[in-house]
Amino acid sequence: MRLGQCPKELTPAGRARIGAAWAAELSQLGLTPEETGNRELAQFGVYLEKIGVSKSNQKQVCAAVRKLVNGVGLTKKGETIATFMVNQSIGSLWQCDVKALRVAAELWVRYKMKPREDLSNGWRWHHHLNYIAKFQGTMPLPVQTVNKILRKRYERHPPSDSDEDEDDAPNLHAEHNDDADDATDATDNKEIHDRGHMQPSDDEDEDIDEPEEEEEDDEDDDEDDDNDDDDEEENAPPVIAPPVVASRKRRRKDEDEDPALWEEPSVVQQLGRTAALLPKLDRFLKAKGRAKHCGKAQWRAIRKWCRTTEGVNTLREAGLDPLSFHLHHIRPANRGGYSCIYNCAFAPGSANSSWGDNENEIMRSYVGHNACKISDHFHRWATHITSKGLDISSYNPTGATLM
Repeated sequence: MRLGQCPKELTPAGRARIGAAWAAELSQLGLTPEETGNRELAQFGVYLEKIGVSKSNQKQVCAAVRKLVNGVGLTKKGETIATFMVNQSIGSLWQCDVKALRVAAELWVRYKMKPREDLSNGWRWHHHLNYIAKFQGTMPLPVQTVNKILRKRYERHPPSDSDEDEDDAPNLHAEHNDDADDATDATDNKEIHDRGHMQPSDDEDEDIDEPEEEEEDDEDDDEDDDNDDDDEEENAPPVIAPPVVASRKRRRKDEDEDPALWEEPSVVQQLGRTAALLPKLDRFLKAKGRAKHCGKAQWRAIRKWCRTTEGVNTLREAGLDPLSFHLHHIRPANRGGYSCIYNCAFAPGSANSSWGDNENEIMRSYVGHNACKISDHFHRWATHITSKGLDISSYNPTGATLM
């Protein structure tokens, strides 16, 4: 694939196909608007990682978009009370009218018109709405972003001589001429700053950052954007044991076994099997007084919810049999995983038994990106909280060496 040639799944046509498939699959589930919004926000976060947005900018964009989806609204700099889109949700991220939102936001805080009120260089609302448009496919990715994605894919999976001719191989030394593009865009827009820099256009939000939110270098984003499975390892512990690599090989299958038996669930099903993303389960735990503390009591309460009408319907919508599923520890309990809603995923009994206590890439790919990311983040948070003033004087490591 040549530089400048956008991957099909990231083109406007590809995004439109993904959005149509997503809507068709969601229409078959009896989800509340809140549940649908949470799942779309999760997919939006995956998309930002896929196109190489830095972690700091991901947090800022996702926080603002979540406020727009939930109707909380955005605030001006130095203010604490929201004044834009308050108590008015923008609706589905796939279907919201970004152009109308841009017009309303420009009247709220001027960014394109002069004198400019947004002194954060577009981080008040401009970049957030642009990312939504790119997520929808109503706005194409800029060339520099496409080339960045292709370079990262090429570095991780360089083609062999037999696969590509020399003329077809990507030219990694080709650099995007920012000065030429700046001059062209400046001529079209007729908006030049006094210092000689171009007025930012809609297609350049990846390269325009507030000083506090500067983009990180490419070296910080070492995950493979071509596959969501590799994204799941972004927040995993830095040291990975060798058995993880060895366990990538799938078990031997019988000749008469149905190939679809071990197929990974769809993204919608993975989200429906992630306990932390189910508001109905969270409300049930709070009503039963089991939402505050993790442990066996909360684990039993989760299992009890799965036997309720809400739980049974949720499991069926996620493609699971309510009589044969298992509660799966995303991080195994024998390896320090907590028994709580943030480390819980619903899985078929056969799959859960085959994984055992192994936290390998096959399991993480099957469970889903968002479930693993929540579990990893929760355990880092728990380690940070419990490590403060922890009394280790009574611990005896002798027992660990004899196991």
